Amino acid sequence: MSTRAKNGINIAVVAPGFSPSLEVQAQFKEFSARHPGFNFNFPARLIQKNPLFANDEVKRAEFLVGALNDDAMDVVWCLRGGYGSLPLLKYLKYMSKPKKPKVLVGLSDITSLHLFVNEFWGWTSIHGSNLDRWISDQIPKPVLKELTGILLGENEQTIYKNIKPVNELAKKVKSVKAQMTGGNLVTLTSHLGTPFQTSFKNRFLFLEEIGERAYRIDRCLTQLSLSGVLRGCKGVLIGQFTSCDEPNGKKLWPWVVREWAKDLGIPVYSGVPSGHEKAQWPLSFGTPAEVKIVNDHWHLIIENKK
Repeated sequence: MSTRAKNGINIAVVAPGFSPSLEVQAQFKEFSARHPGFNFNFPARLIQKNPLFANDEVKRAEFLVGALNDDAMDVVWCLRGGYGSLPLLKYLKYMSKPKKPKVLVGLSDITSLHLFVNEFWGWTSIHGSNLDRWISDQIPKPVLKELTGILLGENEQTIYKNIKPVNELAKKVKSVKAQMTGGNLVTLTSHLGTPFQTSFKNRFLFLEEIGERAYRIDRCLTQLSLSGVLRGCKGVLIGQFTSCDEPNGKKLWPWVVREWAKDLGIPVYSGVPSGHEKAQWPLSFGTPAEVKIVNDHWHLIIENKK
C-alpha cells in the first residue's frame, strides 16, 4: 500500500463530519512543518462555522470530491470523525471513479466512506486514527509508527496475535482468508436498506463501537444478521467496544456478542485492537488478510497491499 512519492506523500485533508477543536486547527501549521515527508493539503475554508458540522453539506462534499479526484494526492486523510459522512455518499454516487486510487484513512463515522470506496471502487483504505489525534499528539508512538509505516510502504504485513474465537465454529477453523472491510457498528447498520448497502460475501467484517449499551449493540447485530448481508461472510472480527458498559458498570456487551455468534453460522473472533481506545491500531481494508492458528493461538495477519 505504499504511497511514497519522490518528495514524500501528498495528503489531502478532508473534514466530512464534525469540526476539530480550535486547538487542533491552530496547531496544524506547526505540525505540518515538523513532518516534511508528509505533504498536507489543508484547503482554506475547509472548516467553517456551522451548528453541527465542519462545514455545510455542499461544501463538505465539494472538498471531499475534490480530494478524491485530485491526481496529485496519494492519501485522503479525515481530520476527525463525528456524524456527517453518510449524507455525502449521494455526491460520490454520481461522480466517476477517479483514475488514480487514493488511500482513505480514518475511523468511526468514516466507516461510511470506507464502505463506499471498498465496495464501489475496489480501493484499499486504512481504518486508523483520524488526523486530529496525530496533530494533538494523542496517538501512542508504536501505533503511529505502524500507521505511517503502512503508508510509507515500510510495513508490508501487520500481525495481531491476541485474537480469540468467540463461537464454536471459529475454534474449528484452522485458517480462513478474505479481504476485510467494516468499521463502526451503528454507522454500518445505517447503510442497510440504502443504495450504499454493502455485501460482506467472501469478506471479513470488522466491527467496533463506542458509547452504546448492550441492548443497542444487540439490536444492530440482529439487524445485520436478519438483513442477509452476512451471507457468505468469511468471518466477523470484533474490535474495541469502548465505554459500552451499563449504567451500573456491568459489561454486558461481550455476552451479547457471544449469544449472537452462537448460531450465526460464521466464525466470530474478538480481540482486534482497533477502535476508539487510546491505542487505535490500524487495519488495512481491501487487502488480503488471514485468521489462522499459530502455535495454538489465533493470529490476524494482514497484507498491507493488494
